[in-house]
Amino acid sequence: MRFSMHGSKASTAFTYAFTINYILGAGILSIPAATAAGGIVLSVIFMLVASLLAAITAMWQVESSGRASELTRALPLEKHAHHQDLPPYPEVECHSAPPPVNDDATEDTTATTTKPDASVHSDAGSDEGHPAHTTEADTDTETETEQPLPELTRDNLSAEHGFISAPISRTHSEAMLLSTMSSPVTLSPATSDIEMAETAPPFHHIPFTIDACYEGNQLVKIFFGPVGERVYEVCLYLYLLSALWTYAGIFAASGSLAIPIPWVTVVGECDMYATDLPLKCTASYWLFLALFALVVVPMSCTEMKEQVVVQVALTLFRFFAIAVMLVTMGVAILRKPYDPAISRADFPYTVVHPPLFNWAGIGQVFSTTLFAQLFHHSTTPLMAMLHDKRDSKKVFFGAIGTTCVLYVLIGVVATLYFGDEVKGIVSLQWMDYTAERSSRVWYAVIISYLVILFPPIDLLSAFPLNGVTLGNNIAEAIPLKWRMPDKFLGKHHKVVRIACRLVAVVPPLIGAVFVRKATVVVQFGGLAAFLIMFFAPALVQLKSWWQVKKLLAREPHLAGEGSSEEVQRSLMTPYGSWYSFPPFPVIVIVVGSACFVFSCFLVIQETFFA
Repeated sequence: MRFSMHGSKASTAFTYAFTINYILGAGILSIPAATAAGGIVLSVIFMLVASLLAAITAMWQVESSGRASELTRALPLEKHAHHQDLPPYPEVECHSAPPPVNDDATEDTTATTTKPDASVHSDAGSDEGHPAHTTEADTDTETETEQPLPELTRDNLSAEHGFISAPISRTHSEAMLLSTMSSPVTLSPATSDIEMAETAPPFHHIPFTIDACYEGNQLVKIFFGPVGERVYEVCLYLYLLSALWTYAGIFAASGSLAIPIPWVTVVGECDMYATDLPLKCTASYWLFLALFALVVVPMSCTEMKEQVVVQVALTLFRFFAIAVMLVTMGVAILRKPYDPAISRADFPYTVVHPPLFNWAGIGQVFSTTLFAQLFHHSTTPLMAMLHDKRDSKKVFFGAIGTTCVLYVLIGVVATLYFGDEVKGIVSLQWMDYTAERSSRVWYAVIISYLVILFPPIDLLSAFPLNGVTLGNNIAEAIPLKWRMPDKFLGKHHKVVRIACRLVAVVPPLIGAVFVRKATVVVQFGGLAAFLIMFFAPALVQLKSWWQVKKLLAREPHLAGEGSSEEVQRSLMTPYGSWYSFPPFPVIVIVVGSACFVFSCFLVIQETFFA
């Protein structure tokens, strides 16, 4: 079902819901155990720092997309133009509201947006064999065809890599940037943020409009070449495959534990992580895994905009289930101690000595909180949903702020009530929930099932979202020459897209059939996540900043008078803030490297010495 997302407010609300679904998974249920292990103060500090870093690094990916769009528009047209003979990739559409129509200015607008391209094309058309003009049809289909990715890896902005070198004239530079830095109505056909143009600074301020939503591997390729792209892809595949594998196993294990099969199993009988498992429990596990596959595989083959109704409904369910958990724990603190041996004898019925600061639990706190806000592999499809790309700052900071508050609340409240006896998956505390009564009343049963079924229902949205991301990246990894329209893959690009999604989601489901708890895969997937969350965004932010600065150094008139103040203002994107300047990515790289080394130590310790 495709849901209309026209309008900035609607697209912002829906993108916020999707972002919540990417971030707020079943991992929230392990936050209380980590909080109890490391102490409330230590855990809250880690969560606040991790959330801030996650928001900043996500915005660096948005900023880098803006710079990449401007830099590729600065290439000679034969390097980056959208030709009719190019295949319809990237798969992620990056559409937004069209520019306002002004009947009196239509002819002028058309002339402004096509003539610069035509003048450049005339120089390159004879070499490449393309016509030296840009038609209206080319403009209409521009956002639906692929932009060949340049490799911006030279120490200078050389003509070899398509950049403007010193000999290129001022006239050519102005022509190629007219389509992005002119009057509000004379933006390029690919301009994505009309409101940005209406409030844009004077001519010399580069708008950094995002007209191509690059996947993560594409951004890395633009700034670090094919080698960087392959390293990123390996890490992404490892992380997402481990995540999808874990999702499938958790769903089937939770269903087997909480939902009885009539005349076969009973509630709580099938602990799928036990050593001696009856055959009937294995059959129950396989049954729930098959049901999970029947739901998530078709969803993974649809586009994100077609999942709006389902994803928004699951966002509301997440909030409701977490609210029920918080309210029931709050009521319990007011009415009855959890365990008289560790709880206070009078109101409030919290544990006598709640853990505040415990260095011995730093490993668990570190590994749990660090990736609780990880969604950076999916910023591209999320950004593509936004009508105004500047709203990405509001969406990403808002979503991470929301999840941070929920993480802190559930971690602190559960630790205060359950203390050291909190379970690794906190929802299991509701298995025998009685609402603080001597016998189990009917609404306690409903609450118990609601909370226990929270993880599997949550995964019904998380799995297809991550499957779409992984499938899109696999599609982008197919060599361009194989995807040309005269080739088989180019003629059947929609089938290829679905096939890539199936390649992404089917192997983890098969793996979960044989290995219910893929501990080693998950551990190495967590290490790969460092590149996705820390290193790739920071490195791309630094390189994109440097490339634009290099361009302005060679063509200073693009920054007005070319003064240092003008250059600094021209380097800033509308998606950035204080965190955009180069020292911050350097700090993140240093901190991320230290965290990576510490995580490697934890993995080695747990794998070989546990």
